Amino acid sequence: MKLKDKIVLITGGNRGIGLALAHCFYDNGAIVIVTGRNEEHLDTVYEDNPEIQTHYLDLLDPSCYQNLFDNVKSRYGKLDILVNNAAVLFSGDFTKNAYTYEQISLEISTNVSAPISITKTMLPLLEGNGMSTVCNITSAVANLPMKSLPIYSATKAALRSFSISLRESLSDSNVRVVEVQPPLVATNMTSSLPGKARDMKMISPDECAQEIVNGIKRDKELILIGNSTKSLFWGSKFFPKLILRNLNKM
Repeated sequence: MKLKDKIVLITGGNRGIGLALAHCFYDNGAIVIVTGRNEEHLDTVYEDNPEIQTHYLDLLDPSCYQNLFDNVKSRYGKLDILVNNAAVLFSGDFTKNAYTYEQISLEISTNVSAPISITKTMLPLLEGNGMSTVCNITSAVANLPMKSLPIYSATKAALRSFSISLRESLSDSNVRVVEVQPPLVATNMTSSLPGKARDMKMISPDECAQEIVNGIKRDKELILIGNSTKSLFWGSKFFPKLILRNLNKM
């Protein structure tokens, strides 16, 4: 897929992997829109990168979705690539009251309900033009869960399942569905990981973004980034009990 002049929308694009993706897509000639809920962060993105469009989006407020659709439609008339990147992560022992009901709801709403709903909203702009893409950022723990990330693991498994079913639903259309499984990436989100996981080697957001963009350019359906992700993906198929046990020693 050639990216020059493609319209790209990235949720959670005001920092971390999302912002790195915005720069990488722009460097490849795309027209980039990033969304976020923190208006101060969005202002900083625009001040530092006036070529990148910013749009306020509260993932927990479905009324914002239609406003986003109307904005993209009125300005560009179409959408070529939707990247569902925004996510939240809480960690801890689920059996020892580490999670509040509010955290559980926020993690599920942000990581599952929001990308599904945004995809549903933006699909008419993706259909009907040339080849377009829905890109869902899941995780290596979509294959096997970590006990210290019980809700996050479950939400990423759900988004992986949705990606597969959506791909089947759109198999006869111009819209392809890409799933990305990154390894640990050095962002604010992963800085709160517990135990040994926090001390594991992480890649930079820029490295992750470059792998994602390269995969989209090569029309890959599943983008596995890094040896650890590939080992977990294939290990979950052939040695699930062993891999699960080792994963949860972290």
